[in-house]
Amino acid sequence: MDVKCTQEQFQLLMEMAYITNRTVGTKKQDHLSNYEDLTQYILSYAKDFGLEKLVSYDEESKKYVPTEDFKIQLNRKTKTPEEEVFLDQLASRLGSRDALEEADREDKLDKVIEQKIHYHSEYLKEFKTFKTDRLYVVTSEDVEMD
Repeated sequence: MDVKCTQEQFQLLMEMAYITNRTVGTKKQDHLSNYEDLTQYILSYAKDFGLEKLVSYDEESKKYVPTEDFKIQLNRKTKTPEEEVFLDQLASRLGSRDALEEADREDKLDKVIEQKIHYHSEYLKEFKTFKTDRLYVVTSEDVEMD
């Protein structure tokens, strides 16, 4: 059997193989070595598709490994479920905090919930764009107190 694909399709195949191997590779079980073997087989053809800048061969481990360029591309395209949950929880908690700080005692619960949803949405937009790169913890020593 001969499978033909374009350079773009092969790069996508490499990404799928590597992501799958990385995901299942966190479990140390013998039957999962098939994923590693297939990933190695696919990565071994990178040069044939003009994608040698994405994969290199490590003489010490005798394995094909993704280059930093490849890892950066993959990190932009993937998010772990834990990261998504973390950022959503963080956005929710910060949104609640901000809504409660802004609320007056006379504010109705509906208004506070509406503000919480608004802030949650704003934090999610921030995290989607910048992850936590612009998130800083400010201590009381960093802020001028009146």
